[in-house]
Amino acid sequence: MNIEFKKPSPHLHVHHLPATQPNDVCFVWAHGWMRSHRDFITIANQLTACGDHYLIDLPGHGETSKSCGNWCVEEYLKPIASWVNSLDKPIIWVGHSFGCRIGLHMARLLPEKIHSLHLICPPFNYKNYLSSQFLKKILYKTIYRAGLFLGLPREKLISIFGSKDYQSAKALRVMLSNWLNDDTKATVSKITVPIYLLFGSHDLETPHQLSQHFLKANPKANISILNHFDHYTILTDGQHQIIHHLTEHLGQQT
Repeated sequence: MNIEFKKPSPHLHVHHLPATQPNDVCFVWAHGWMRSHRDFITIANQLTACGDHYLIDLPGHGETSKSCGNWCVEEYLKPIASWVNSLDKPIIWVGHSFGCRIGLHMARLLPEKIHSLHLICPPFNYKNYLSSQFLKKILYKTIYRAGLFLGLPREKLISIFGSKDYQSAKALRVMLSNWLNDDTKATVSKITVPIYLLFGSHDLETPHQLSQHFLKANPKANISILNHFDHYTILTDGQHQIIHHLTEHLGQQT
């Protein structure tokens, strides 16, 4: 049976899958950028014997208001943290991509509420001034600004030089830029709850090499690399691997 919760606020939508038997924990599922809670319904439905499941639409995504377009990181976190703090059981946070960023901050802000973090394809913001990725980013920014100076259409320049996430963000572009400047290392280094990282071996958006940055920031992080999956197929073709990972973790805790 599926139960739709009333929105805690216009900026957070919660889809509830109730547990089929008594339990001591609950799951919160947080989707990726410009995605929705629907990414996790199939997986969560197979785990209802393990606890209640709360599948959320993050501010500006899915069925929530898009009026948060200019929010800074801390403003964005407020309605989520307020709702998380209202839950009465330890939380197993499962995030994908952007949802991993939110989970890290929830563990920073409310460590007493978060039982563990299970982060699928987590991004990591860092500045390596000698990396080809960073130099390419600087080059694109320079060309983009030069194009604006010469009077070229902004949207045309964005379609050429903007990332897929930036192109799709539209009214949320300021907010996305704020998140892309958020210091992942500083957040990860403060986490005291268990962190489990799941990467896809074929993921180009958040390649598994990022795991080394997580380990440097938090040496206790646990890393798994799932073969044959990319940034999105890990949620579809690889869902059995995610289910196995979560049930194995729960078994270790009993």
